[in-house]
Amino acid sequence: MADSENALITVDYARQMLGAEVDEIASIDNLIDAASSAANSYTKRKLKTRSHTVVLDGTGKNTLLLPEYPVTAFTSLFIDRDRTFGADTEITDYYVHEELGELYYGGTFPKVWKCVKAVFTAGYGTEEQPIPEDIKIAIIETVQWYRSRLAGEGIGVTAIQNPNGITTRYEADLPVSARRRLDAYVRPL
Repeated sequence: MADSENALITVDYARQMLGAEVDEIASIDNLIDAASSAANSYTKRKLKTRSHTVVLDGTGKNTLLLPEYPVTAFTSLFIDRDRTFGADTEITDYYVHEELGELYYGGTFPKVWKCVKAVFTAGYGTEEQPIPEDIKIAIIETVQWYRSRLAGEGIGVTAIQNPNGITTRYEADLPVSARRRLDAYVRPL
């Protein structure tokens, strides 16, 4: 079965979309994991839902951008310049914009290194936040692309010849069509 931590589609979904045979399940499973990990790297975030405990730098403002979104549950927020994060440093005067992963605080997050601790669950794959169809299609496209590449079809390789006749080959991690689908999910810096 697919890597439960990262897999953005199931093997059955992939088999159905690709018309794959039962004896291809193991290879498709591995390719789903590889494609899902590549999508995480490309978007600079973990797309599938999971729990997070992060320690962040303060911004000197009343807003802070969480590294993962959409937020499906927010458990606790601590602000502590000493970074011990005891019960006495827990904050309750905050609001989370779940879809964007923005945290708003009634005061100001001190502009101090690693002074904010947040505990939350974020990502797609829940009833409230199902995995978007364009992400699923990007994974399917990538799985098919990987299959073609492994079959020796030269997919993902571009040859560029310079004036001296030297050829350079480049190989991307994701097909262009998948990258375009995932562009909307890339975490802004």
